[in-house]
Amino acid sequence: MRRDKTSGDSDSIRQTRFTEILAVQIYRIAFLIMKFLCSQAKEAVKRAEELEFLDLAHFPELPMPDILHGLQDQVVCIVTEIFEANGSSTLNPETEKVCQLLLVTLETSLYMELCVSQSCGIRPVLGRLEDFCKGIKAMLQAIEKHSSFEPFVRSLTEITSLLYPGLLHNNLLM
Repeated sequence: MRRDKTSGDSDSIRQTRFTEILAVQIYRIAFLIMKFLCSQAKEAVKRAEELEFLDLAHFPELPMPDILHGLQDQVVCIVTEIFEANGSSTLNPETEKVCQLLLVTLETSLYMELCVSQSCGIRPVLGRLEDFCKGIKAMLQAIEKHSSFEPFVRSLTEITSLLYPGLLHNNLLM
């Protein structure tokens, strides 16, 4: 009986590790997709500036804001949880790389949301602003004792203030 418990625990650990590896790969793919979409959108905007009009026939298909919001919320939640669970001011290198990937993915999705909102004229939903502000503020507070993440904090603050202009002015972000 004891032997079964041990092998069950071992299987559980392997399954958890496999799930973590799979999740990281999915976030890597999400980041690459976001990066690709951003480059397509950048080229479309450049072409629009040259032609002096937005040619929707050649504009890339961009994700809907709710898809971007789901990704952003996942990243904010995961990163906050990782930093809050880690009491020290250093992370192990593997965890640090995953957090960096997630933060870059968050930043890219925020730029994509800015592109979508500006090119399609979509305004941020009021409830979204409040929820996002609360989540990102908690994440930034959890990160602040990790000096190696300061560049990520600066860039996230910058894009967030572009997307939601009133946040810094109203001290909602910091």
